[in-house]
Amino acid sequence: MDSLQEKIQGMVKRVIDNEGFEFVDAIFTGLKSSKTLRVFIDREGGVSIGDCVNISRKFSDLLDSEGEQSEMGLYRLEVSSPGIDHPLIKGQDFRRNVGREVGIHFISEGIQNYVEGTILCTDSDSVYLQTKGKEMCVDFSSIQHAKIQVKWK
Repeated sequence: MDSLQEKIQGMVKRVIDNEGFEFVDAIFTGLKSSKTLRVFIDREGGVSIGDCVNISRKFSDLLDSEGEQSEMGLYRLEVSSPGIDHPLIKGQDFRRNVGREVGIHFISEGIQNYVEGTILCTDSDSVYLQTKGKEMCVDFSSIQHAKIQVKWK
């Protein structure tokens, strides 16, 4: 990641923290002439459209006040909650989804595994799941990919 992206992510985190939200992710996409910065925020109780508009305005104001607008050039800013299809990456992503069904691809003893279960809790290193008939612990460091599972009835 180049220094401009690191600087922008730091600014995003600062705005989000000041407003009482949790920073989930920031993704830069597009070409030089049509860049998009997608910022994902969350908090207990969820995120409203008004929350997204507020964060977007505050971040744009901060960019303007610190002179970063010219360095970034033209861009489109999108602020949203992570959504059901956003991968679970950090421990806080799993903590935020306790009680939900999750599918996890992970490596154990050099073998690729997959498990589905309900997130029971987390600690600093692992997520604990209730799978069919047993509880299971998966270390965050072994997780390759994890997503919330939507069950249609």
